[in-house]
Amino acid sequence: MTNKNTIILIGINILLFWLTPTLPQDEASHNFTDIRHLLLCNNSWDVFSNLPFIIFGFMGIFYTMKHATDKAEKLYTFFIKLRVSGKV
Repeated sequence: MTNKNTIILIGINILLFWLTPTLPQDEASHNFTDIRHLLLCNNSWDVFSNLPFIIFGFMGIFYTMKHATDKAEKLYTFFIKLRVSGKV
């Protein structure tokens, strides 16, 4: 994969992350067990628990870019889905 394609893929990935709407949920689903506040974030640990999905998703995408194999397409799909699951 060339550097230009890599930059395009990362740009599309970031745009999709910020521009796609979140899934609609019933307000009762926001009655979390953990109601602590940290860094001005309500229910902070419920929110921060999604960060590993985002971090490892990006790490996997970058790793796959550097070490392209014949299974790269499947790995990209897996790591993009992993990263996206952190947003939901």
